[in-house]
Amino acid sequence: MGAPFYVMEYIDGAVLRDVIPVGTTAGDLTTLSEQFIRSLTCIHSVSVSQAGLVDLAPQAGYLNRQLSRLQSQWERVRRREIRELDTLGDWLRGNVPEQLNTTLIHGDYKLDNVVVGLPEAPTIKAILDWELSTLGDPLADLGWLLYFWREAGEETFAIPVCSVTDRSGFPTRLELADEYARRTGRRLRSMSWYIALAGWKIAIIMETSYQRYCDGITDHSTFARLDVGVPHMARRALELVSAWM
Repeated sequence: MGAPFYVMEYIDGAVLRDVIPVGTTAGDLTTLSEQFIRSLTCIHSVSVSQAGLVDLAPQAGYLNRQLSRLQSQWERVRRREIRELDTLGDWLRGNVPEQLNTTLIHGDYKLDNVVVGLPEAPTIKAILDWELSTLGDPLADLGWLLYFWREAGEETFAIPVCSVTDRSGFPTRLELADEYARRTGRRLRSMSWYIALAGWKIAIIMETSYQRYCDGITDHSTFARLDVGVPHMARRALELVSAWM
């Protein structure tokens, strides 16, 4: 073909977004959530050297690279003022935690990026969308997961992501974090920072998509809602930070 490529295996299962498969119980959703966290801890426990991934990315400085790269992207696409984005960015840069661990990270680990075995079994059958995987701070993966985890009474997202985690049987964000800590033995210091990073990051990425939509480069119907959706994503991050702290 003259270009790098990969072949994906077909996995028969469900991807959770707006609908939970008929026949799924609340107990199934609780068990599935435990398996979801277990799968994340398995990613973070991969031996980078044995897997031949030592050269995938630098071993240090992940958090500052993220801040620098995303701030540069925001400055490139900035055509309107989004106060919440600037507030988040200032707070993130002023409160960068010490990176205590470097592991393989997925980069986009959330519930609609896994194939599940429901309703037959509450299992994780495959993990999708690895294109952002790198070596970095594992708590960035956890913060991303928690940012996208909706609880009862919270608004839906302006982009098509999993919106069912507010249903009975799913744990809270705090319960998910506690399960991760129990399985890994890691102290979850500064989790509000990692959640804020996730919200700031997705808001900047989606603002880039919104500007492409405004320029007529893409016509995805979802992007039309990002005029109010991007500020909402940033506000959600600020609200979650306040609630977590």
